[in-house]
Amino acid sequence: MAHPEDMRQPTQKTTSVGPIPTLLSAASFALGVFIAARSLRLKREAEEHLREKELNDRFSKAIEQLVSRRPFEQLGGIYALEGIMLDSERIQPTVVELLAAFVRENAPVSAGGADDHLDQRVRPTEPVKAALIVLGRRPKRNEPFRVDLRRTDLRGAYLEYARLEGANLGASRLEGAFLEGCQLQGAWLGDTCMHEADLEEVNLEGADLYGADMKRAKNLTLNQVLAARPTHWTQLPPDLSPDDHQDLERRMSAVEHNEVPVHFLRACADGREILPLGEMDEARQRWLEAVN
Repeated sequence: MAHPEDMRQPTQKTTSVGPIPTLLSAASFALGVFIAARSLRLKREAEEHLREKELNDRFSKAIEQLVSRRPFEQLGGIYALEGIMLDSERIQPTVVELLAAFVRENAPVSAGGADDHLDQRVRPTEPVKAALIVLGRRPKRNEPFRVDLRRTDLRGAYLEYARLEGANLGASRLEGAFLEGCQLQGAWLGDTCMHEADLEEVNLEGADLYGADMKRAKNLTLNQVLAARPTHWTQLPPDLSPDDHQDLERRMSAVEHNEVPVHFLRACADGREILPLGEMDEARQRWLEAVN
């Protein structure tokens, strides 16, 4: 006969999970996570590959349009390249170089100097205008080069507030150009003609003005010139003569002492002034004797 106390005790069954099922459950979970992560990675790689393929196709099509001789196709190619540039930071340097080369090819400086009287009808073609617009409003990203627009005929061009900092505009023609607010800090403007160009609020900080012809430029101020790198070879308006402005005279002298010998070498490297080596040395020596 069972004891009464034993009758009051409930019967307890203990169950235990062995180590093997636990390990299988953990392994199954880890495998699921791995498969999900791998699937996500493969999906992203496929999407990136598709995106690159689409960019390459768009790029190839844009180049075909750009090299066309039909202006409306060139316009389509230019704006297609802008769209590609906005979508891909990696491709931006290539697009910038292509558009700058397009401007150089389609708007080269012709033989002959600056005109005494500006022809108001002279303007860049529509495709060249479009290329300049796209270059001027491109995203501000790291670019390991200067925008190369040297020896281009940009008479009457609209470049208001364009981003052309550090650009090479050497020996270009900017007569009658609208440059209000243009960012030209650090630009190379050597031998550039700016007759009748509107320079209101143009940022010329650090811009190289060696040989620049600005004597008939509009809205050019003393502060703009002082912020740049003028020399006595810079042609300025009569009201900005260094004879009348001591600050300007000092600025020119300081720039010349440090920079002018380099200009001789730079001119030859750019092909703007090919001198025999002997004449080159003599010219530099004469200059050094004059400033020392």
